[in-house]
Amino acid sequence: MSRRRATGVLYVEAYLGYFDQIYQSPLLGTISGPDFGANLVWNPTQLTSVSFKVSRAVEDAPVAVVGTGSVPGFVHTVAGARVDHELLRNLLLDGEVTFANDDFQGEDRTDNDYLASIGAKYLLNRNLYLGATYTFEHRDSSGTAAVNQFNRNIFMLRASTQF
Repeated sequence: MSRRRATGVLYVEAYLGYFDQIYQSPLLGTISGPDFGANLVWNPTQLTSVSFKVSRAVEDAPVAVVGTGSVPGFVHTVAGARVDHELLRNLLLDGEVTFANDDFQGEDRTDNDYLASIGAKYLLNRNLYLGATYTFEHRDSSGTAAVNQFNRNIFMLRASTQF
């Protein structure tokens, strides 16, 4: 049995904690729980980067959701992976997949978002580039207060500068 060692450069950062968000209005209560996150970036070659991310945090609910009852916010958990590759010196490719879960507090609602995207960037010179991106997003919403179930296809063409 042969063993291979991972080559390239690896960067990891992580945190672990506990959140306790207390709202002024007693109707909204508090949101508390474990808080965590990690980012891992691996460069298997000088031309390719692979990154993984995971995080969890409290987000305040939009005004439209708060207006439906006593929903102070939601616990937002996200995990994803991304690949960036320099195909040619002036042609960069990327791809990404992400999953996000929003667990609304004070209401029977959970949203799951699935996102996948691919893109390319053509560098015209040091400061100007052309880009194209396709993104597909799907949202499932469950519970008695489920809303906003959709599929979305986004095509983006751009000319941009960078300094």
